Amino acid sequence: MIRIISFLWGFFEATIFFLVPDVYLTGIVLKADSKKTLAAFSYCLVGALLGGVLVYYFAFMYPLKTLDWLHHIPGISVRLIQDVRVNISADGLLSMFKGMFQGIPYKLFAAAWGEKGGGLSFFLLLSLVARGLRFVVSIVATVFLKALGKKLFKNWNKWQWIIYGIFWFTFYILYFTYYKW
Repeated sequence: MIRIISFLWGFFEATIFFLVPDVYLTGIVLKADSKKTLAAFSYCLVGALLGGVLVYYFAFMYPLKTLDWLHHIPGISVRLIQDVRVNISADGLLSMFKGMFQGIPYKLFAAAWGEKGGGLSFFLLLSLVARGLRFVVSIVATVFLKALGKKLFKNWNKWQWIIYGIFWFTFYILYFTYYKW
């Protein structure tokens, strides 16, 4: 079940969903062993890459429809789409590395690169690195915080879910406040 959910979350967040796979991946770290975490990471990454390719092709073939469709996803504004298009024009796909920790959805880079007609192989390679790195950072940070939490809290198993919920709730409140879709 972890594999299916991971794949689907990665795929749908890369296409139409607005909650990052890190929400699920960090939850897996808290409740599962490293083998299940690695499986979740792998399937999530494959799902994200396939979703990215789909958005790339859609934007390549139907750029105006893609931009209109992206604008209707929560957390994505016309301004954000335009910012990514400008960044892609100025810095190419390297702008994806800046955006991956700024809350800029991966699907916007896929769409901007597809609209521009950039190379698919290059997109996949940089996507693999950027998405993989972002997921790894989330997982490693959660592993570290989990170890620290076990030392600081007697009832860590209870507290970890409270902290997890507060973190992601706060993250999305701040995200939607900043990006004002």
